[in-house]
Amino acid sequence: MLFCIKQHGSLRQAAKVLGMPYRAAWGKIQQTEQALGLKLVESRGQRRDGVSLTPEGEELADQFQAWFTTVERCALNSASTIFPFPVAKCSETDT
Repeated sequence: MLFCIKQHGSLRQAAKVLGMPYRAAWGKIQQTEQALGLKLVESRGQRRDGVSLTPEGEELADQFQAWFTTVERCALNSASTIFPFPVAKCSETDT
């Protein structure tokens, strides 16, 4: 969700792209902020100006991407020894 917010500059648009209601997306952001004790998004001015990631939100998004890349690399290496067919990266699938 953080990547979509960064890309679109709007929580509403990010929720739409992810196929979830705005209220659910906002709830997930609030729950995550509360659990981490960090502010992840901030208003860019007036209500209609959208939101942006805080420096902490940017850092968390970058850390998640690094973790995901590591996990995906490990999964692909394991898959090549387990499955008798090629396995593609998540970004290479038709989802």
